[in-house]
Amino acid sequence: MHHQRPRWLRLLAVCSVAFVPVAGVAETDLCPVATKRLNRSVAYQRSDNVISAPATAAETSALLTTLRTVQGDTRMFAIMRLGLAGNLEAFRTLLASADVDGLFVYSGQYLNADDSVCIDPELERALLEHLGDRKLDRALVALLGKNVYRSEAVLAALRTVSLAERQTNRYYAFGSAVTATHLPDIEAQVLAHARSLLPFDDPWEKYESPGLHQHYAKFFTQRHYVPAAGYFRELLAEASREEPQQSFQIKYGMLRTVVLRGLAALGGADAESAIVAELQDIASRPLDAFAASELQTIGQLAPSLAEPKARDDMVEAFERVLAQEQPARYDYEMRRTVYDALAKLATPRAAGLLIAELRGYLGQQPRPNRGSALARIFEALRNMEGLDVAPLIAVIGDVKRSTERRSVWAIVAAHPSQVGVDFLLDELRLSLSGGAEAERLLGAEADVVLLNTLVAVEATERQHQIRDGLDALLDEGVLNQADYLAAVSKLNKALGNESPRYVALRDEQRRNRAREQAARQDAAEREARRELQASFATELARHSSAGGIARNIALLGRGKQAAQWLIIVGEPALPQLHEALAAPDSSGELKVRLLNVIGEIGSVASVDHVIRAASSGADGGLHRSAFFALALIPSTPTALAYAESQLADGGGEARQVSALIYLAQIRHPGSSSLVSRFTADGVPAKVRSAGFYLGARLGTPGIAGRVAVALAQSTDRAELEALLQSLAEAAPDVAEFESVATGVGFGEPSFSYRQSLAYCAFRTAADGQKVELAYRVLAEGGSSYRREAMRYLIGVDHQGTVDRLTGGIGQFMPLHMLLPQSGTVQLLFSESRRMGYTLELTDEGYVLTPVAA
Repeated sequence: MHHQRPRWLRLLAVCSVAFVPVAGVAETDLCPVATKRLNRSVAYQRSDNVISAPATAAETSALLTTLRTVQGDTRMFAIMRLGLAGNLEAFRTLLASADVDGLFVYSGQYLNADDSVCIDPELERALLEHLGDRKLDRALVALLGKNVYRSEAVLAALRTVSLAERQTNRYYAFGSAVTATHLPDIEAQVLAHARSLLPFDDPWEKYESPGLHQHYAKFFTQRHYVPAAGYFRELLAEASREEPQQSFQIKYGMLRTVVLRGLAALGGADAESAIVAELQDIASRPLDAFAASELQTIGQLAPSLAEPKARDDMVEAFERVLAQEQPARYDYEMRRTVYDALAKLATPRAAGLLIAELRGYLGQQPRPNRGSALARIFEALRNMEGLDVAPLIAVIGDVKRSTERRSVWAIVAAHPSQVGVDFLLDELRLSLSGGAEAERLLGAEADVVLLNTLVAVEATERQHQIRDGLDALLDEGVLNQADYLAAVSKLNKALGNESPRYVALRDEQRRNRAREQAARQDAAEREARRELQASFATELARHSSAGGIARNIALLGRGKQAAQWLIIVGEPALPQLHEALAAPDSSGELKVRLLNVIGEIGSVASVDHVIRAASSGADGGLHRSAFFALALIPSTPTALAYAESQLADGGGEARQVSALIYLAQIRHPGSSSLVSRFTADGVPAKVRSAGFYLGARLGTPGIAGRVAVALAQSTDRAELEALLQSLAEAAPDVAEFESVATGVGFGEPSFSYRQSLAYCAFRTAADGQKVELAYRVLAEGGSSYRREAMRYLIGVDHQGTVDRLTGGIGQFMPLHMLLPQSGTVQLLFSESRRMGYTLELTDEGYVLTPVAA
């Protein structure tokens, strides 16, 4: 038995030829992917009740079962979810059962399963098939609420639906669906269809049709279809502002806003003249609510007008609006709208109108909303591109309030020109020199405001002009230097260079600051030195007392400061030093320290005490320290006789070595006969080394060669070190010293080698090199060598030596603070005193002055 297919399936088969892709248009142009709008879940009634498309095939199958078997809300939710998934089986089921409500719900949520913006071709065919079915067609047309079609047959079918056949409110969905497509080249057809829906004859049309025509107006605007300008004019005429019923006015107003914006987007003389015509009509009578609202819309569209005539006509119309006596409730918003629109039109006539308004509000006759209106005028002038500020400056005489005058400054700065900068500079001159009257006119701190306004100008040419003007105000004596420098430094940074006037002033100020700073620093240093000198005098008095000397003697073994204070006190401390040296209960270590201090003081009065201390020891252990002290004291017959007594046979090697070194240190000429005796073969090694040292210091002929031979023969390290000192004293030049010393194994890593090499270089150098080499000896170390170098430097240039060795922070320290900082300065202090000088701190720093005879 042959089973006939259901009627709706047969109809779909018949209509399958209805979908015809448009030739020359890509399918993706008609139905692009809907990634930006696609959302397969919706909030139903409450935001927490979210309905989503099924995620799996099993879930889809369950929803289809619910659709077929369940009633009520559960079924409707299933339909919504299947619509979000674009499920065609659900659609077929609903269509087959002519389920109007279900189809309407499905269509409202439908999204194409392929993620495009179009409805499926099967849905397009169903729509065409049932478009005349009063029961189903509105539910099917609902598919085009957020989707689009791609068949010209759908467009043709939708256009055949007659407004007269249906109530206007039932026609709305069909009319708006006409524009739900990306089909090209259909604008003329849609325009003819849109015009067929005019005029608005009955109340239903007046209420419903304006919303419908918004769709058409937006369609032509989006497609920039210029021929629609005439249709837009017709809409404006149909949706008249003269409509008396408020409910219709609201609908008309919404439509007129869309149309006016569409005209502005279309552009061209015809469209722009239509906008101007509406504005001219508004300007012909006082505003009402409808006109006031539309005036705001037209004001926003003003900058989009490109035709010069349209812009001029619009300014003329705005002028008439401003001249019209307006109801108070609309006046402020009207002016705000007009002023902003004039700023955006930015024509000379618009600027002139704003300045005329400004002059009117600045006049003697009080006007409503004066402050607010002035603020809007100033804002409009500041925002107007290409404003010529000369006419504005001409009005400045009428500006008597400082706040309003400052608004003019801001406008002039926003539109930099030569005349504007000259005006701002004149205002600055007035604020700086006009006194109380200028302050009343310009306000407090007007100079600060004007300077900030000027330096904020960005035009390079004007920045040069401003800088030149500030240079002139500085030269006139009107602008102070601090404000000048602060302002011009910002301009210099912007311009990337500095004006000659700025450079000269900055350099002058730097010199003045440097002089002031140097004077303050010098005064502070002098005061600090005076305070330190006073402190030192107090400390010296304390340490020079009998109790102070005794305390320092008792503290000799605990640090260097006690010894330094005793040396600073000098000869007044000797009686107590001598007494402690002779005391039977003084330890050997204390006596050694006492001898070191006594030697540094260097008084002949100490000779006998030193010899007595050295002789008192049973083992003669103090001889070395005693002879060190005697070497620092001017030689006396007693000291020489004592040294010679220690050289007798049987005196002991240690005493003989100390005596020989003493005679070498003082370079006693009468000791030359001792050289051959104490350098002969068979003499103990230590004594023989001391003999060579005596010969080297006395310059005995041939001694350098003999020292070289001794160095080559010796294997004892201590003897080699002693002979190296003799070589440094005897070698005729540095090359000879280096040759011999390196030949026996000495080299750069050896500290004694570096010391001896530095001393030999100093000793044998020409006078022009000797000073720097002496400082090198001081840096390398070595007690006896350093004393030789120090004595030479003091003898050659004692003040230069003092300045170099006590420079920097040492210039401000008193002796008791300075000496612990540097062993070299300690040496300077001792050796200078030994040479007949005293080291003193003055306001000019440390100086050596001869000791009075």
